[in-house]
This record gives sequence, structure tokens and C-alpha cells, in this order.
Amino acid sequence: MHDGFTANLHRCYEAIVRVNARGATTDRPHVPARVLAAAVAGVVHDAASQGTLQSPALRFELLKLVDAYLCAPSR
Repeated sequence: MHDGFTANLHRCYEAIVRVNARGATTDRPHVPARVLAAAVAGVVHDAASQGTLQSPALRFELLKLVDAYLCAPSR
């Protein structure tokens, strides 16, 4: 069940990359999708351990992080 959830989650991140990436290369969306998923998971995990998961400021900063990543010029 965990593997199925993880695979579905990564497909969702790939879809986010394909639809929203304005600077990222999308010919191999699994790579930026993995980076994005790990970044979001890290922030969420840290916020949960610090008790700040409900913070509007944290959510705003996380959205800025995701947007900046998706808009970053590809190399």
C-alpha cells in the first residue's frame, strides 16, 4: 500500500511539474518532481516536528519556494 501511495504521489508531482514549470525542463519530469517532492517533504517534516505546520507564514514561504523552483531557468 505504501509503495502504491508513493508512486501515485510522484505521478502527481510530475503532473505539477509538467503543467506549471515555466523554467524547468519537462522532458524528464520525474527528476524535478523528485526534487520538489523532497523539498516539500523536508519543510513539512520540519514544521511538524517544530509544531509550526499550521503557520500561515510557513505556508506562504513554502509556496514561494515551490514557485521559485518551478520558475527557475533550466540549464
